[in-house]
Amino acid sequence: MRKHKTGGLLALAAAFTVWMGMEAAAYPYGPGFEGYDVNIYSDTTPNNPAYNNGWNGGVGPGYAGSNPMGSREELDEQIYSKGPGSEAAQRLLKEDADSYYIHSTYRGGTWQKQEDGSWKLLKEDGQPVSSQWAYVDGKTYLLDMYGTMLTGFQKVNGNWYYMNSTGAMQTGWLLKEGRYYFLNTDGSMAYGWVNTQGSWYYFGVTDGVMLTNAYTPDGRYVNAEGILIQ
Repeated sequence: MRKHKTGGLLALAAAFTVWMGMEAAAYPYGPGFEGYDVNIYSDTTPNNPAYNNGWNGGVGPGYAGSNPMGSREELDEQIYSKGPGSEAAQRLLKEDADSYYIHSTYRGGTWQKQEDGSWKLLKEDGQPVSSQWAYVDGKTYLLDMYGTMLTGFQKVNGNWYYMNSTGAMQTGWLLKEGRYYFLNTDGSMAYGWVNTQGSWYYFGVTDGVMLTNAYTPDGRYVNAEGILIQ
């Protein structure tokens, strides 16, 4: 299948080495790399959640316009309208409690590895970048309130993102635990219909997982590879 593009992630994961028991060490590029120069950017950059709201999909086959959330916002409103006691509402409340709200991006900086294996990005004055996106050498990272670089699925400003094993924000296809997701050009998770490389795919509104061998909510059928059958 054309979407099985995991080589880059595997290469990055292989390059990421943890030095246990060592003092914190500073590297200009970041997790998994040494000896790279840091590029400082002053213009608006692509694939950056703080600046780019691009989206790859549409309402669906045969329709016009765009719907970035795939009606996910409407679903959340419906769940909350029934009160906070339901299991779905409790799940959303927990997600909101664990969410980050970030509206700024730091550019450049120096990576420092901590004794516990985590990473922090330091400003010119030596203070860690915290509660911000970071844009370093063409990649976007996420730093929590303590300045620690985050990995895995993270919910920020109401959207889900995936930060890979070296902390870089991923876009496009994502295969995780046997399930396929699609991440928009700004890194946010796609819901509903998405058209990529000329084919339509449908991603569940509740979890963003690609449907296979199933009928979509609008009555269309997708095959074992998730592709719409006309």
